[in-house]
Amino acid sequence: MGVLSYLGILVLIPIIAGDKSSAYLKQHMNQGLVLFLVETVFDVIEKILDDVIYVGGILSHVVDIAGFAFLILAIMGIVSAAKGTRKLLPTIGNIQIFK
Repeated sequence: MGVLSYLGILVLIPIIAGDKSSAYLKQHMNQGLVLFLVETVFDVIEKILDDVIYVGGILSHVVDIAGFAFLILAIMGIVSAAKGTRKLLPTIGNIQIFK
């Protein structure tokens, strides 16, 4: 269930069917949900900016770099969950949705 937390919309599976008393699962659900929400907000903002203000190449490079950063964070979370550890992700690990 911890690994599913980092696979985009599949974070809903552990949220709905996961063990809410497990600190391990809570942390991975939290980080996966925060990562999913940040990615979604970033994609919406990027789409709006691209439609309203066509920036072209510069925006394309920023989006590519951010997408790569989100991928790296997801991989780090998957590795931590697969190992059974509770390592916080950089920058988003301290944001708490589930207490």
